[in-house]
Amino acid sequence: MNILDVAAKAGVSKATVSKYLNGTGYVSDAAAARIRAAIDESGYRPNPLARALSCGESLKLVGLICYDIADLYYAQCAAAIESRLRAAGFEMILACTGRSTDTFDAAVESLLRKNVDALLFIGAVFAGQAERILAAAGRVPCFLLNIDLDGENIFCCYCDDGAAVRSAAQTLKESGRQNPLYLYGAKTCSAKQKMHGFSQVFPEKERLVCCGTSFEQHISHCEEILQKRRPDALLCADDMLAAAALKAAQKLGLRVPVDLAVVGHNDCFLTRTCTPTLTSIDSRGEFLAQTAAENLVRFFEGKPFEKKVCADWKLVRRESF
Repeated sequence: MNILDVAAKAGVSKATVSKYLNGTGYVSDAAAARIRAAIDESGYRPNPLARALSCGESLKLVGLICYDIADLYYAQCAAAIESRLRAAGFEMILACTGRSTDTFDAAVESLLRKNVDALLFIGAVFAGQAERILAAAGRVPCFLLNIDLDGENIFCCYCDDGAAVRSAAQTLKESGRQNPLYLYGAKTCSAKQKMHGFSQVFPEKERLVCCGTSFEQHISHCEEILQKRRPDALLCADDMLAAAALKAAQKLGLRVPVDLAVVGHNDCFLTRTCTPTLTSIDSRGEFLAQTAAENLVRFFEGKPFEKKVCADWKLVRRESF
C-alpha cells in the first residue's frame, strides 16, 4: 500500500493525500474524512524519508562509521554513542569499513543517500581518510572520535595515543625494564601513532613487533617472541593483544609481573577479567564517545560546545605491572 493506493481508495488526488499527511494546504473536511478512513482500513504508514525530503525536515538520523564493531574499543564507543543519541530522539545507522578505502567510500555515500543529518567516525584508524572526511563535511556535519582534524563543519574529540604510549614506555624504563617490546596487530594510522610514541623512548626498530590480527595469531606470535627474545616487558597496542600475551606467558611458566610486565591499551572491561588483572592505558574511549554524541546533539539544538576536545590519558596500574 502506497500513497497512490490511498488516493484511489479515498477518491482524491495524490497531491491531496500529501497535503493531508503533511498538514500543508487546504483539504476539505469530507476529503480528509475519506483519506483518514482509507489509511485506517489499509494500514498505510507514510515513509518518513519521503516526508522529510518533501518538507525539508530533519530525520534525526546519524550515520556511525567504524573500523570493526567486533573490536572491544569500537563496540564500547558505539554503545555509548547510541545510548546518548537515542535519549535525544536520534536514530543511528552503523557502517563498518575495515581497511578498504572502497568500502569506506561506499559506506559514506550510502549513508549520505539515506539523508543522514550527520556522520560520526570512530577511531584514529580513519586519520588516513582525511581528504574523504573533509569532502563529506561539505555535505553534512562530521563528528570525529579519536581523530584530530582541522576543517569546516568538523568537530573532534580525541586522545593523544602517541603521547600516552610514550609516557607508558617511559614508566617502564624508569621501573628498570631494559628489554621491552611493542606489540601491534594491523599497521593502521592508530598503530603508527602509538609505535612512534614507543620509539621516542626505545628507538630500536626491532622492538616493534607485528603479532597478526586474530586472537589465535596473537597467542602464537607471543609464545614465539617470549621464547626467542626473552623480553622483560610487553607494551601492547590494545587490550586483546595484551590478554593474549598474558595467556602465552602463563603457558610458558613466566611470572607476571616478576619475569614479564604486560601493559594493554584502551582499558576495556577485559582488563579486569584477566588473571593477573591487566595494567592498561586508559585512552578515555567511553568519555570521548559520550562527549562526541553530546556535541552532536548540542549542534542540532543550537547550543554552544567546544569544536575540539582533547582528553587526558592515564596509566591504570593493576597486577600485570
